[in-house]
Amino acid sequence: MGSGAGCAAATANVVVPTMSTQQRQVDVRGLISATKRPHFRVPKGSSNGGECMLYLESVRHPACNNIQVVARVRKRGDPYGDDSPVSTRAETPDSGGVLRPEVRWPPRNCAGVSSWHSAQPLGIPIAEREGYDLDLELRQGSLKVGNASVLLDEPTLHCPVGIDILPDNTSRRTLKSRSGESKVMVSYSLCFQLVDSHAVLHKKTVVLIRHAESVWNEARNKKHFHKMAQETDHPLSAHGRQQAEALSSRLNEAANGRMDGNEADRHLLNCLLKPDVVWVSPLTRAVQTAVIGLGPLLTRGDGLGELTLVPNAREKQNVGGFDCMSRKTGHNILQHVLGKLREQNGGKDDENVTTFSRLHFNTEQVEEQWWTDGQSESKEEMQVRARDFMNQLLYAPQKAIVVVGHSLFFRHVVSTYLSDDFRSQASELARNLSAEKLENCGVLRLEVDPRKGVDGKPITDARLLSAPPSQSDGYPLTPELPRGRWQTARVSGKGRAP
Repeated sequence: MGSGAGCAAATANVVVPTMSTQQRQVDVRGLISATKRPHFRVPKGSSNGGECMLYLESVRHPACNNIQVVARVRKRGDPYGDDSPVSTRAETPDSGGVLRPEVRWPPRNCAGVSSWHSAQPLGIPIAEREGYDLDLELRQGSLKVGNASVLLDEPTLHCPVGIDILPDNTSRRTLKSRSGESKVMVSYSLCFQLVDSHAVLHKKTVVLIRHAESVWNEARNKKHFHKMAQETDHPLSAHGRQQAEALSSRLNEAANGRMDGNEADRHLLNCLLKPDVVWVSPLTRAVQTAVIGLGPLLTRGDGLGELTLVPNAREKQNVGGFDCMSRKTGHNILQHVLGKLREQNGGKDDENVTTFSRLHFNTEQVEEQWWTDGQSESKEEMQVRARDFMNQLLYAPQKAIVVVGHSLFFRHVVSTYLSDDFRSQASELARNLSAEKLENCGVLRLEVDPRKGVDGKPITDARLLSAPPSQSDGYPLTPELPRGRWQTARVSGKGRAP
């Protein structure tokens, strides 16, 4: 910005813009990360291969809804097509008399590209995959729309594989697109990786952070119901912004070595300070919390520098839940968040906008429809989404994962997948985590053991960040708590406050 004679010549009625009052140009499209495929690596010293897993990335397809992927391992030479086991029933004995389960990924409603980014075991050891085929089938509702077969021993492990899937003969008749128009089917393109389970079965530390207080939360607490209905996908309130900034400040102090505490707290903070990946719900209040609360650390010289928008981490959609309603995708999510950050600062840029402009965002999973159709999400839909989320967590290549999301969804995940051993050892905390809500900007650390599988209740430990009782300037990382308060089971509030 120029200064000197030109500025001195300005009249008293002219406001000369400065960097503190002027909005900088932020190209949100330029903040979107290039597509990155996960990198799986088997630890040194592992035995000769674990179980064969299929990591499903995405399917490119015509603009059709309710696309589902089904996979099954078949003994080479066994029937394929309409008589193949994958098409007829969930489990069928192969020639060796062993049941090999059919695995399914939940349906996606997307207009062109459906993304999953989750893995499931195929029920066969890596060392025994020679002589087996992998049958892949696409379905739209109950109709099989395409299939393909791959030699299971042909793809290189941990390398992306792209295959074309031609329409099934029975689906060459027209199908209904999302717009209701009839469309003649064309080929699909499916991308996946075959993964050795040894690359993903390491224990993981997962840190859940509930978003800071939103305008919806504030209006509900004050019984300003008209304000709750004035908009959808509500941003943070002024108090919520302060909560997120307090979280950032305390993390920054911890990063600079100004935190005392017990070993468990330091372990939790290590995951927060140097995460392998940060997943964020695409709802505005969660993205704002991640930008303000975690962004300054992530954009330091050695920081991760990226947020990944994960639709599975969104809040449960209830009837009348305007705060959970959104129709924004891709860069439009980022543009909306940028606008709300500026709006909270009187339309001006501030340090939060600066942090936003320095981050990168992985939006691959939210480029197409990611929200719930209709006014509410059924119990069954919630269970399917939570299970898919756990598959993403369990079989991700990363070991330290931070998730910024919502109270009801977090409560559902913890209550469903918390291990029986933990429930017996810490019964009061387990009951609280299953019945109460994590407070705004609350931080919960989970230890997750992928070896138990999604059905084995793999959350083996849970604790909230605590500060040592003797410290008057402790770091509970829940901004409304007084400093130094010992936080062993800090969950609060029943009812709905997502």
